[in-house]
Amino acid sequence: MIELDGRRQTAGTGFFADRRRTGYCHRRLVAEDLHLGTGGGTLVLSAVFAVILALGKQSRWTTKASYWLAIIAVRSAGTTAGDWLAFREEPGLSNGLHLGLPLSTAFTGALFVGTLLLWSARRSYSGGTQ
Repeated sequence: MIELDGRRQTAGTGFFADRRRTGYCHRRLVAEDLHLGTGGGTLVLSAVFAVILALGKQSRWTTKASYWLAIIAVRSAGTTAGDWLAFREEPGLSNGLHLGLPLSTAFTGALFVGTLLLWSARRSYSGGTQ
């Protein structure tokens, strides 16, 4: 049995089956339960995601398991990073940038668009091979 938001659930129902809670559960574990805060949790979960990507690139590990591990890692890191940027007042989360939801959303959106533009420019420069 796992307790989430005051409700007890078994591993096969609700808790793991509900995709929307995946990032929340890992963020809660790393940021709150391990007392790293949202900033430290973002670093830890981003490092986990980087390790998964590095292992996948070196070993050409392309299975459903590697895909879902990467999805879970990036979703968890993204949830924690979003909480760190916006800083929601919650017990146990005593750090963040206090940008609020509108500004943090604009910031991450601009970061995403910038990443796409850099990737596109790099691809054009290399002749489309990347």
